[in-house]
Amino acid sequence: MAVKDIDSLIKTGVRSLATICPFTAPLAQAWNEYETKMKFLRIEEFFTTLNEEFKRLEDRISNQESQRIYSEDFPSLIERVIEKVQREYSLKKRQIFAHLLTNMTAIQNDLSYDEKITFIESLDALTDQDIFYLSLFEPNKRLRVKELIGYENNKQSNYRLEDIVVSFSKLESRGLIIVTIGKGIMSVMGTIYDKEGWEEKYCERYYELTPHGAKFSKVVIKKNL
Repeated sequence: MAVKDIDSLIKTGVRSLATICPFTAPLAQAWNEYETKMKFLRIEEFFTTLNEEFKRLEDRISNQESQRIYSEDFPSLIERVIEKVQREYSLKKRQIFAHLLTNMTAIQNDLSYDEKITFIESLDALTDQDIFYLSLFEPNKRLRVKELIGYENNKQSNYRLEDIVVSFSKLESRGLIIVTIGKGIMSVMGTIYDKEGWEEKYCERYYELTPHGAKFSKVVIKKNL
């Protein structure tokens, strides 16, 4: 469903509720005021953050490069980002959207237009928790679930297995990480898969960034490219 259709549906629903229950009539006005105010504040905040982000690139982008960047796909990208930002509740994600847009500009020639659009859509789909777990990955390095949660040697860990399952599944569905396997672990996993439950099986998994995930992580998380 399109964003405009959702807006219309919400407003219609609020008006309908006010018609059925007169005492809720102020809700329609309150909703319109809240929606308008929050969108304005979020967009204003976004451009403040974006301005600060672009100041980081002043020394790297010449005037000639700036004209090329802004005359190509920048207007389309910023339009899509603003559409996401005005509806994003998380302050952290709104700031990351500005960071993403800035970094995509800095490495303009390394990304196709389709990749940039995909990055924007992926960030929109992820939660703060998902982004945190993505930040634990490094290019060309495997991450073992068992080691992450301190499963071995009774180590204490702040990472909950249920959170990892949810976030890793989402990151995998976006093509950012992939299940791999550690050297020499095949026989061990085979035995465990025969005898143990899902927790033990899952803890034996290794994950790593895909090439697409490494690019995404670079522009979303890194401050200095």
